[in-house]
Amino acid sequence: MCPSRLPHAPPVPSLQATLHAWRRVCQEQQRRRHILAVAVARVDQSLKQQQLLAAVRFWHRHAMALVCQRWNIPLPLLRPRVRCFDAWLWRHVSRQQAEQRAAAWQLRRRLATAFAGWRQHTATIAAMRAAWDGVSLYTGEQLLRWGLVAFVVGSRQQGGGAVR
Repeated sequence: MCPSRLPHAPPVPSLQATLHAWRRVCQEQQRRRHILAVAVARVDQSLKQQQLLAAVRFWHRHAMALVCQRWNIPLPLLRPRVRCFDAWLWRHVSRQQAEQRAAAWQLRRRLATAFAGWRQHTATIAAMRAAWDGVSLYTGEQLLRWGLVAFVVGSRQQGGGAVR
């Protein structure tokens, strides 16, 4: 190409100018990387602080819920709402209600078992009284005679020989 035909051609940069430009670009990238690293560190610190704050809020609400349960008073409405605490509170209340239902059912079963045993006992006592009332109609001598007759019959049936 002829220089006369390209009067407005850009000048060819020297090697040193190219290296200086490349160095400035690298320094700019390093500066931006440092700024981003500081911003990420701030965000990370902020997230840690938020997690700690959320843990402290949860612990405070958990303690309030247990105190309210111990004193049998309703839990006050807490603002701002925390989803993990609301989920825990729902599970806690559900578990408490299930335990109360189980205790009530166990009490009913215990009472039913006790009354069934009591009815069985009274039936046994009534049967024993009826048996003793039937026995007391006879004299001791009659009972002894019947017992000996039953013994003789039993021994003959078993082949124990003649009992006279």
